[in-house]
Amino acid sequence: GLGLQRIASNYISGFIVLFERMVRIGDVIKVDQFSGQVKEIRTRFTVLRSGEGVDQIVPNELLTAQTVLKSTTKRGVSMRIAVRATEEAIIRLLRAGHPLSGDVVDRDMETRLPVFQSVEAVPVKNFGIEGTGRIVVARGRKDVWFVDIKRRTDKVSADDGEAFVEMRDKLQTRYPGQKVTGWLVTTADVDNGAKLLIADQGCYATAGAAKR
Repeated sequence: GLGLQRIASNYISGFIVLFERMVRIGDVIKVDQFSGQVKEIRTRFTVLRSGEGVDQIVPNELLTAQTVLKSTTKRGVSMRIAVRATEEAIIRLLRAGHPLSGDVVDRDMETRLPVFQSVEAVPVKNFGIEGTGRIVVARGRKDVWFVDIKRRTDKVSADDGEAFVEMRDKLQTRYPGQKVTGWLVTTADVDNGAKLLIADQGCYATAGAAKR
């Protein structure tokens, strides 16, 4: 029944959390209505201890299905996002509008997201780009962001960086009255040459994103 499905989902999510080390003991996180310091990670649930000392039982399914905010301080003042390389996670993140911390997008300071009216996954061929893949496109009043998700094991090369910038240029042609910003999110590493090229164009890159 539905109850057994939820139990199985929590077990599977628990293995993902443990295997990919999305959160660790001692991390301060916020997910859904729960927030606190991670005290224990089990296969079905994770225990968070709030600032008042109250233990909260969080189903592991939430950690893989919702946006997780991770703090760099025990008081939870400076939050950073645990980025997952899936369309669903990126869409939720952009809609939520949480700032992207510097360590996520390889910057000295956090990057604040514009307010987006629409966020959706769109086939690249819609923009005259060869291929069968999709990108996430977020449109605001003055800004357009697109996210190119690369789920792979081989390093993103300088050539990949150039192709990413060309993609940004094509989207800029499509939206001439708005500023187009690109964000490359990959489960792999990113070559230094690609990082520099992407940053020089005012775009962002996140390496080592979680697969789920």
